[in-house]
Parts: sequence; C-alpha cells; structure tokens
Amino acid sequence: MRGALHLAVGLASVLGAACYQPSIPAGVPCSRSGECPGGEACVAGICGGPGIGGDAAGPIDVPPGTTVVVVGLDRSELADTEISLPEPGTNLGTQDHFSVDDGESGLLAFDLSKIPAGLTVTKATLRVTTTDNASADGGTVLIYRMLERWEELTATWMVRTSTQTWSAAGAKPPSREADPIAELRPTRLLTPYDVSIPPAVVEGWRADPSTNHGLVFVRGTSTQHVHLAARDAGLWSTLTLELRP
Repeated sequence: MRGALHLAVGLASVLGAACYQPSIPAGVPCSRSGECPGGEACVAGICGGPGIGGDAAGPIDVPPGTTVVVVGLDRSELADTEISLPEPGTNLGTQDHFSVDDGESGLLAFDLSKIPAGLTVTKATLRVTTTDNASADGGTVLIYRMLERWEELTATWMVRTSTQTWSAAGAKPPSREADPIAELRPTRLLTPYDVSIPPAVVEGWRADPSTNHGLVFVRGTSTQHVHLAARDAGLWSTLTLELRP
C-alpha cells in the first residue's frame, strides 16, 4: 500500500415502512459520510441525513422492523494496511490505499463492539472504493477471513505485530482461511463496490470479539494491479449491517 480501532455507528430503526427515503437537509457540502460531523450521513452531497446506509443518495429498501447500522462513517472506525512482498519489512499502514496484486494484499478490520445487543445480523454489505488502479479485464479480487491478529502500524509481509510473525508469510493460510468468503470485480477507477459478506461471519465476530481479525484482499483472476482506498484517503471502506430481533 502506498494507507486502534474505534467506532462511531450510524443507526436507524425502520419500523413501519419498507422503504426509507431521507430528506435532503440544508447543510455542509460533502462527497461521503466520513466528511460529515457527528456521525451524520452524506445524502446527495449534503451533510445531515440520518446515518442509515452510508452515502445513499436515494431510497434505501429494508424490511419493516429492521435496524441498520453503518460501521465506518469516520476513518477512526476501521484499521487497514497493505502487506507487500517487494517490501517485506516495510509497514504501509499510513498510506491512502492498499494494493492487490501478486505479492501485495490488503488487510481491513472493523470494530463491532457498539452494535446493539439482542439483534441478529441478517445482511452484511462491505463497501470498498477503487482509486487510481482498477482491473478492466473483469478479473476478481478475493476476500478471506483473517485468523490471526495484526496491527495496522506494524504489520508487514513478514510480521503481524511488533513481536509476532505470521504463521505463513504474507498472511497466507493458516494465517487466513483457505477459502474466500466473497469476491469483487473492480473494473473501474474511483468507483465504490458493494460486496455481500456472509452474516454468519459478522455474527461470529460479535459472539467472540477475540476472533475479529478482519479480512484480507488477495488477487484472484485479475491480471491488473488494483488500488483500494484506505482510511487515510477520502473514500475509505464501510460495513453496513441489517439486524433484526
């Protein structure tokens, strides 16, 4: 990558209608919710909409009785970094993107501790955004669940913390799961991509926070270098959760 955990949650409960249509308030111009104060959402370029669904500019359809929680309305709500075989001893945790290519993978994690208890995740949507490199060939980037703890400002290709090495260099299995849980096809520059994450993965992290080591993005069939925005950029990742009693 050439891009601790804290959480501020945007939360709304939809109880009587199947479609939530935010009004457009008069407020501070914005390009994403992370630029807005107080956990407000960026709705159609204006700060002040309810924090339900991140950067939504139109209706958000959710089932009645569903609570929607957006994790990642501020850069302090996540951790991310790149680990790079060409720079095996260099930490890249303060850069504005993480790269996905041969010998380059991106790590991303969210803190879920403030999600309300007594509710079950029924849908999880990860939003990531390409920056100046995408993969026009339509190839895939694979997303795996991490099985070992790592630190944003110390992880490298060789080590995961200042005192611990990966079980397999580069966060390969068994440092991560052997099979991916999701994939994306990042074909365009400066474009957000929504990726469905199995709700059971998030529920597992909630049930045992000590297992929440986040995700790793690894090259799949893509033949081109991909850059995804990190939290030190203006288009960092978010995780939108739908929950029900």
